[in-house]
Amino acid sequence: MDFPNTIKQQLFAFIDQISFFDQDICQLNQVNNSLLFEHDIHKQNNQNGKQKLTSDLIIKLVSNKSNFCSDQFINKLNESLQKINPLLQQFTMNTVFKENKEQIDFSKISEEKLNLIEDYVKHQVFLSNREQQYEKEIKDSQEVKQMILIINSKMSFLSNEFKEQFEKFLIDVKPFLKQIDFTNSFTHQSKFDFFRSLNDETINNFYFEGLTLKDIELFATKFQNGQTNSLVNKKQNGDFEIQKKNDDNFVNIIQNTNLQKDLKYVFRIQVESINEGNQFMIGLMRNLNADQNSGYQECLSCYLKYQNQSIIKYGNSGISKELKGADFKTSRENMIEMRLCLKEQILEVVDYPNYQYKLGLEDQYKQKLTQFDDLRFYLGIWYQGNKIVLKDAKIVNEFRNQI
Repeated sequence: MDFPNTIKQQLFAFIDQISFFDQDICQLNQVNNSLLFEHDIHKQNNQNGKQKLTSDLIIKLVSNKSNFCSDQFINKLNESLQKINPLLQQFTMNTVFKENKEQIDFSKISEEKLNLIEDYVKHQVFLSNREQQYEKEIKDSQEVKQMILIINSKMSFLSNEFKEQFEKFLIDVKPFLKQIDFTNSFTHQSKFDFFRSLNDETINNFYFEGLTLKDIELFATKFQNGQTNSLVNKKQNGDFEIQKKNDDNFVNIIQNTNLQKDLKYVFRIQVESINEGNQFMIGLMRNLNADQNSGYQECLSCYLKYQNQSIIKYGNSGISKELKGADFKTSRENMIEMRLCLKEQILEVVDYPNYQYKLGLEDQYKQKLTQFDDLRFYLGIWYQGNKIVLKDAKIVNEFRNQI
């Protein structure tokens, strides 16, 4: 006997005879008992682990919130399925769901979220049908246009490839963007518009010039009566004037905070007044030693001298390795720039703005940059009447003219 076909034929004949809502249960049981008898003959063919088809399983699948079935329909269907449940249980299946998949429990999702999902599905249907007018309306919507405006800002520095991918993503998820209020996107609309209008050259200047260290202060240490023998004056424009007042003893002029290891710093000084043959120092020193020793004893300094109307490298106090140009030399009208990044063991002195010369820290001293946590910018001066001005102190993203 072909048992599956027999069952199939009897089931169809049975369904033709019943009403899902009014059939007498006794008549139903008579037919069902006949099917049960035939099934018992073949039950030895059933394998362990198979799942029975039941009315509860069907109702569970149909009543999923994602189907949006009414309660009336589900109740009626349940009543009908309960009548033929014994018959349904004669059928088994290896699995209900696809491999590595299971039913999503939409009962734990709010009506609001479920409505969003419904909108998203409808949205995807329109997009898959390639309805150009619909896609154009999506691109012109306030939500998508506002987000594209933000990512297209020159200050975002995003690649064109990423922008294209993000625009496609916005179009794809447009129904979910309605959860965001775009009416007040910016705290300062005018500032956003200002930065958006900047040309590439101006943006590059922002990038390299970085952020001014507004909180920086300079002061003379107690070493060799520095606080008495020197004067530190902060001008209204932010410049610091350092002047040696009395004798020709060396004094340390140091900043008020420790340098952070992972930041890139730029300090620029200009020699405003100096006599022929006078020397001075620019470099780093430990705050721990600021009141006891001269800064150049750390071997993290550049030793400079004024000679023949030029500022030249004079001796070796750490920053003396020639990285660009030979025989460092610059004029008083130009500035001297010291750039550093402790984490990357960079400590250099260059002529600004020409960048024709570059002096670097000797290799044997580089470990000090990462070894100590209290390193600070400092200037060292000897001679009465000398005046040096700190013009810039910045945190930058990159160093200019890096080689």
